Amino acid sequence: MDFLLPIMSWVPNAVRRAQTNLLNLGFGAIPVITVEDLIIAKLVALFGRSSREKDMDDLEVIFEYQRNIDFQYLSSQMKLLGISVPVNAEKIVPKELLEISKSVRQNKKRRKP
Repeated sequence: MDFLLPIMSWVPNAVRRAQTNLLNLGFGAIPVITVEDLIIAKLVALFGRSSREKDMDDLEVIFEYQRNIDFQYLSSQMKLLGISVPVNAEKIVPKELLEISKSVRQNKKRRKP
């Protein structure tokens, strides 16, 4: 279980979306973040920190087994938040995310003075 800090740019939207993404644990349903928001969280955690092997492993498993990823939502959030795929994760993410990541990096370069 992780606790989300609202100061992270991706958290407010993830928490809002979690309210309709309920997981029944036998004693009741609790809100959980969506797989797309989890991917965003893992990408943010990895950026600049190649030593986070658990996050790399989590992403690898997500992309191997999760079939219903909303790449349109993921793309829009990556662009909105300026999140790109860290170099150390490029081998494990789908090509759709690499294309989005390239676009985000180009936009960041254009904005630099």
